[in-house]
Amino acid sequence: MTGTIVGLDEANHDTIGVAFGAYWMGSPAIGCGPANSLATFQWALDPDGDPTTTGDMPDGINNSWGFTTGNTASFCNGAWVSALNAAEAVGIAVVFSAGNEGAQGPSSITAPKVINTDLVNSFCVGNVNGNVPSFPLAGSSSQGPTTCGGTGSWLIKPEVSAPGTGVRSAVPGNGYASFTGTSMAAPHVSAFRATRFFRHRFPLRMRACWPRPGFGTLATVPPPPRKTRYMSMPTPACMRLAYALRAHRAVRTLSSKRSP
Repeated sequence: MTGTIVGLDEANHDTIGVAFGAYWMGSPAIGCGPANSLATFQWALDPDGDPTTTGDMPDGINNSWGFTTGNTASFCNGAWVSALNAAEAVGIAVVFSAGNEGAQGPSSITAPKVINTDLVNSFCVGNVNGNVPSFPLAGSSSQGPTTCGGTGSWLIKPEVSAPGTGVRSAVPGNGYASFTGTSMAAPHVSAFRATRFFRHRFPLRMRACWPRPGFGTLATVPPPPRKTRYMSMPTPACMRLAYALRAHRAVRTLSSKRSP
C-alpha cells in the first residue's frame, strides 16, 4: 500500500506512487486491538504532542484494513464515529478500503467504514480492474449499502472505486510484486485526495473530482439496486490531473498498513 502512495525508484525513475516523494508517517493500528487502533487516530490529530501547532498533522490517513467479524451496525455510533468526525473536523481526509467480502453480497462493507455521519465520512473505496477498459468491479470487493441506515445517497458504499486488481507495488528487499484487493485500491484515492497542491491550486476541479456519492463527474452509476453498492472510477479528466500531480512533493499521507 505504501508503495502505491509514495513509491519512487530514483535510480530507474520508476514512479509507482501516485504522490511519490511525499512525507509518509506510519503508526501501528492493525492487530493491536480496537483501543490501540483508536489511539492511532488520536495521535494523528497531534503527532508532535504540541496542541499549538497544526503543521504536523497528516493531510490524509489511508486505512487498508477493517474488522471483518461481528455486527458492523454496532459501529454506527460510539468511539469510532467520534474519532472519524474529529479527523474530518480538522481537515484530515480519512480513506478506507471497502473490504474483500464481496462474496457475501450486499451490505458486505466491513467496519468501521460503514459509518456515514455525512456523505464522505468515512470514505471507502471499492476495487475495480484498471487493466480492463470497462473497469469491471472485482467479485471480492465488498458491496453496499451501509448497515448504518439512512436514505438515498446516505446509503451508498463504497463512495468510489479505484484500481485494486493486479496492482504493482513495492515489497521489502528492493523488489516489486502485484497484489489484489481493496487494500490496493484505497491508496490510489488517499494519495490523490491528500494532495495539498491539487486542493489549493484547483479547488473547483477538486470538487468536481470529489463529488457527493452518486453525483457529479463519476463516470457511470449502475442502476438500482446496485446504486448503493458500487461506484465507478472518476472521469478521465480527473485522473489525468491526478497523474499530473505525481511529481509534486508537498503532500503528506499517513498510512495504516498491513502485511499482504
